[in-house]
Amino acid sequence: MTGRKLLRFLALCACLPLALPAGAEIYKWRDAEGNLHFSDEEPADGAERIQVKPLPVMNFPLPERIGPPAEPEEEATAGYEVLTVTKPANDARLRDVDGKVRVTASLEPDLQEGHRLQVWVDGEQAGPPATDTSLVAENVPGGEHRLKVVVVDEQGEPVQSSAEVRFFLLQNTPDR
Repeated sequence: MTGRKLLRFLALCACLPLALPAGAEIYKWRDAEGNLHFSDEEPADGAERIQVKPLPVMNFPLPERIGPPAEPEEEATAGYEVLTVTKPANDARLRDVDGKVRVTASLEPDLQEGHRLQVWVDGEQAGPPATDTSLVAENVPGGEHRLKVVVVDEQGEPVQSSAEVRFFLLQNTPDR
């Protein structure tokens, strides 16, 4: 039996129990050329009857019926889909003698009425709130820092914040 015929035979053997009703009789025999045959009808000459074991049945519990999705509750202030610091890049090394760090944020959708952006460095406010996505962090000493941009409402309460960006500020003292 060639490899291709063997594969067909194995596939047929695997599928036969699925396709036949319970209690059906299966016969197998070889013809004059040596080809193996299977049938649910007994041929006239020397076929062997095969006992097919019933397949095990597994009854799984049905999942609980889930109702229609709940309507989302309206929030007083909707969130922003995108709020990221695009500048400085993470792990950036910056130089500034005055301790000012230029920050650029990406925000989608646009800033809502009454909201402002504010830069925070190392957990502290580092500049006044603004409506522009180009900001400046002020009075930043040299060294390693973590920076984020926070959306604040009219009362100055945080609405949403970006992920933190780590940067290093290198400060050279001017020659005197």
